Amino acid sequence: MQDNLKLTILMADPYIQDILNQAQDIIKRGGIVYFKWTCTGCGERVISDLSNELATSYKHEDCGHITETVYGNLGFLVIWTGIRLDGGNGNHAPT
Repeated sequence: MQDNLKLTILMADPYIQDILNQAQDIIKRGGIVYFKWTCTGCGERVISDLSNELATSYKHEDCGHITETVYGNLGFLVIWTGIRLDGGNGNHAPT
């Protein structure tokens, strides 16, 4: 499948759009996002090596299978770096 067609299909999926909107919000607030998917070859849950980037397909290095993102049960892992959800800066000791 051509990359332009893959991108069109990906962006037309409401679930993918929701995931992207959530990820963009997190990135804007200082978080780092690693997308994860389920390999359609072996069923293992896999995390991308690239931060803050969504690909149209992913290759599972362990089994060699390539999963199209729209079929991979997409999710993401977030890493917060000194940013708190409640608006604080995280620079205080716990009570």
